[in-house]
Order: sequence, then C-alpha cells, then structure tokens
Amino acid sequence: MFIGTLKHGHITLKLIFFTLTITLLILAIGAFTKSGVVTKIGGGFGLLCGGIAFYTAVAEVIDGEQGYTFMPI
Repeated sequence: MFIGTLKHGHITLKLIFFTLTITLLILAIGAFTKSGVVTKIGGGFGLLCGGIAFYTAVAEVIDGEQGYTFMPI
C-alpha cells in the first residue's frame, strides 16, 4: 500500500502507510528476536501511525463540512 501512495495521494496518506510499514517491520523483528525493547519501539511507531491517521480523518471530515481549510493536510 505504501508503494501505491508514492505516485498518487496526499502526503498524509504517504505518512500513514510509511509509519505502518515501519511499525509492522519493527514488530516482526521484535517478535523474531523476542526482544521486548524492540517490540515497545514498534508499538510507539504504531501509536504515531494511529495519531497521523486520526488527524487525517478529522481534517478530512472538518474541511469537507466547513468548505474551507480549517485543518491543513
């Protein structure tokens, strides 16, 4: 999905899928090595991904309803 957003899509979609890719990669490394620290770092990236996705969703809804840019994307 991240590769598909490189040519088309907003920067926020690129950020969402980039952080999701990094999250899944780090979580897989943490599970493979059985390292709790690496897994927690992956969880932090997951929270970052969720925050970016939440901001993007709220900005799309508010900007669509207001008719002007209230929250920049």
